[in-house]
Amino acid sequence: MGIRVYWSVFLILFSLLRMAPAQSVSGTDSCRTVIEKSWFSPDLNFGVDKARHFNASLISALLYQKSMEQNCPELAKPEFVFGFSLSLGLLKEFYDLRIKKSSVSAGDLVADLAGTGCALIIGNLR
Repeated sequence: MGIRVYWSVFLILFSLLRMAPAQSVSGTDSCRTVIEKSWFSPDLNFGVDKARHFNASLISALLYQKSMEQNCPELAKPEFVFGFSLSLGLLKEFYDLRIKKSSVSAGDLVADLAGTGCALIIGNLR
Protein backbone atom coordinates (compact mmCIF):
# COMPACT_ATOMS: atom_id res chain seq x y z
CA MET A 1 0.00 0.00 0.00
CA GLY A 2 2.89 2.38 0.71
CA ILE A 3 4.16 2.33 -2.88
CA ARG A 4 0.72 3.28 -4.17
CA VAL A 5 0.63 6.32 -1.90
CA TYR A 6 4.05 7.55 -3.06
CA TRP A 7 3.18 6.88 -6.71
CA SER A 8 -0.11 8.80 -6.52
CA VAL A 9 1.62 11.78 -4.85
CA PHE A 10 4.23 11.73 -7.60
CA LEU A 11 1.51 11.75 -10.27
CA ILE A 12 -0.31 14.64 -8.61
CA LEU A 13 2.85 16.73 -8.39
CA PHE A 14 3.80 15.88 -11.96
CA SER A 15 0.37 16.97 -13.20
CA LEU A 16 0.69 20.23 -11.24
CA LEU A 17 4.08 20.91 -12.79
CA ARG A 18 2.57 20.40 -16.24
CA MET A 19 0.02 23.15 -15.52
CA ALA A 20 2.59 25.96 -15.68
CA PRO A 21 1.31 29.40 -16.66
CA ALA A 22 0.82 29.86 -20.37
CA GLN A 23 2.75 32.48 -22.28
CA SER A 24 1.03 34.77 -24.71
CA VAL A 25 2.40 37.36 -27.10
CA SER A 26 0.98 40.80 -26.44
CA GLY A 27 0.74 43.61 -28.96
CA THR A 28 2.67 43.77 -32.21
CA ASP A 29 6.07 43.19 -30.65
CA SER A 30 6.65 39.47 -31.13
CA CYS A 31 9.76 39.48 -28.90
CA ARG A 32 7.76 40.66 -25.91
CA THR A 33 5.99 37.92 -24.02
CA VAL A 34 3.74 38.27 -21.04
CA ILE A 35 3.18 35.46 -18.60
CA GLU A 36 -0.45 35.36 -17.62
CA LYS A 37 -1.24 35.36 -13.92
CA SER A 38 -2.06 31.85 -12.82
CA TRP A 39 -2.90 30.04 -9.60
CA PHE A 40 0.20 27.88 -10.05
CA SER A 41 3.79 29.07 -10.08
CA PRO A 42 6.55 26.67 -11.14
CA ASP A 43 9.29 28.57 -9.27
CA LEU A 44 12.09 26.17 -8.54
CA ASN A 45 14.67 28.65 -7.26
CA PHE A 46 16.09 27.63 -3.91
CA GLY A 47 16.16 30.24 -1.20
CA VAL A 48 15.29 30.80 2.43
CA ASP A 49 11.61 30.01 1.83
CA LYS A 50 12.41 26.56 0.45
CA ALA A 51 14.67 25.85 3.43
CA ARG A 52 11.84 26.83 5.77
CA HIS A 53 9.44 24.48 3.97
CA PHE A 54 12.00 21.67 4.11
CA ASN A 55 12.67 22.17 7.82
CA ALA A 56 8.98 22.54 8.72
CA SER A 57 8.14 19.29 6.93
CA LEU A 58 11.11 17.49 8.44
CA ILE A 59 10.32 18.57 11.99
CA SER A 60 6.55 18.06 11.74
CA ALA A 61 6.98 14.55 10.30
CA LEU A 62 9.52 13.55 12.95
CA LEU A 63 7.40 14.94 15.80
CA TYR A 64 4.27 13.22 14.46
CA GLN A 65 6.06 9.91 14.04
CA LYS A 66 7.70 9.94 17.47
CA SER A 67 4.53 11.03 19.27
CA MET A 68 2.47 8.37 17.51
CA GLU A 69 5.03 5.67 18.31
CA GLN A 70 4.54 6.44 21.99
CA ASN A 71 0.79 7.06 22.04
CA CYS A 72 -0.74 5.13 19.13
CA PRO A 73 1.75 2.86 17.31
CA GLU A 74 -0.65 1.87 14.54
CA LEU A 75 -0.75 5.50 13.37
CA ALA A 76 3.05 5.74 13.16
CA LYS A 77 3.16 4.02 9.75
CA PRO A 78 5.09 5.85 7.01
CA GLU A 79 1.88 6.45 5.02
CA PHE A 80 0.32 8.39 7.89
CA VAL A 81 3.51 10.35 8.59
CA PHE A 82 3.79 11.21 4.90
CA GLY A 83 0.15 12.27 4.68
CA PHE A 84 0.29 14.39 7.81
CA SER A 85 3.42 16.28 6.87
CA LEU A 86 2.46 16.79 3.24
CA SER A 87 -1.02 17.96 4.19
CA LEU A 88 0.53 20.72 6.31
CA GLY A 89 2.51 21.89 3.27
CA LEU A 90 -0.58 21.77 1.06
CA LEU A 91 -2.59 23.74 3.63
CA LYS A 92 0.14 26.40 3.62
CA GLU A 93 -0.05 26.61 -0.17
CA PHE A 94 -3.83 26.92 -0.10
CA TYR A 95 -3.44 29.65 2.52
CA ASP A 96 -1.07 31.45 0.15
CA LEU A 97 -3.56 31.02 -2.70
CA ARG A 98 -6.71 32.14 -0.89
CA ILE A 99 -5.63 34.50 1.89
CA LYS A 100 -2.39 36.03 0.62
CA LYS A 101 -3.72 36.05 -2.99
CA SER A 102 -0.49 34.65 -4.39
CA SER A 103 0.10 31.45 -6.30
CA VAL A 104 0.83 27.85 -5.34
CA SER A 105 4.56 27.25 -5.59
CA ALA A 106 5.89 24.02 -7.04
CA GLY A 107 9.23 24.64 -5.38
CA ASP A 108 7.58 24.81 -1.96
CA LEU A 109 5.80 21.51 -2.58
CA VAL A 110 9.05 19.89 -3.70
CA ALA A 111 10.77 21.17 -0.55
CA ASP A 112 7.89 19.76 1.53
CA LEU A 113 8.29 16.38 -0.17
CA ALA A 114 12.04 16.39 0.36
CA GLY A 115 11.68 17.26 4.05
CA THR A 116 9.08 14.57 4.57
CA GLY A 117 11.21 12.00 2.76
CA CYS A 118 14.25 12.83 4.88
CA ALA A 119 12.12 12.58 8.03
CA LEU A 120 10.92 9.13 7.00
CA ILE A 121 14.51 8.03 6.47
CA ILE A 122 15.75 9.56 9.74
CA GLY A 123 12.76 8.34 11.73
CA ASN A 124 13.18 4.75 10.61
CA LEU A 125 16.90 4.52 11.42
CA ARG A 126 17.35 2.26 14.36
